[in-house]
Amino acid sequence: MSAHEHERDAPDWPELPPPTAGTSPVVGDAPTIRLAAAWPYVGAIVGGIALVLIVGLVFVAKPMATSAKAEAATKSETEPETKAKAKKKPKGGGFLTSKPPAEAELSRAKTAVLILNGSGASGGATEAAAQLREHNYRIVGADNAAHPDYHRTLVLYRPGFRGEAERLARDLGFTRKRVAVLDGMKRREIGEARVVVILGG
Repeated sequence: MSAHEHERDAPDWPELPPPTAGTSPVVGDAPTIRLAAAWPYVGAIVGGIALVLIVGLVFVAKPMATSAKAEAATKSETEPETKAKAKKKPKGGGFLTSKPPAEAELSRAKTAVLILNGSGASGGATEAAAQLREHNYRIVGADNAAHPDYHRTLVLYRPGFRGEAERLARDLGFTRKRVAVLDGMKRREIGEARVVVILGG
């Protein structure tokens, strides 16, 4: 059979139309996928996910920020109190300007006195101890104060010994304005002393 006869016996297949712009030929009746039309839906989905993430971050970050502010406020309130305790020094708990004079129950020889030099001048505690011994006071200690910045001499007493402190202040030539109840010192620091004299500048 010649080539001409073979072409003649071949069935007549219908011609397919050429593909148009934006489409691709697909075998059978399968739908044509149009990517350009799908992009708006993809953008909407991505935008929705981003919105959910942003809202979630806002709700998580706000409680964290509130907690951090509360912690900072607590710390700022605690630090001044801690510093104040660290810098606390012996002081009078209330000067006797309105109370009537008190009578001493102990004699001078039985009144134990601790002398602390808070003026910063060398030898002040030793000189004060010698002066009080002339008045027959029992000196149980003479040393430097923890803070050398007292501006005036104080006569401090343990509760119950106000009369002894007022008498000692008179013996040193001071008025009752220098006498106050002892505050800011621990028992182990004053020992058996009933009155503490802190020398100032």
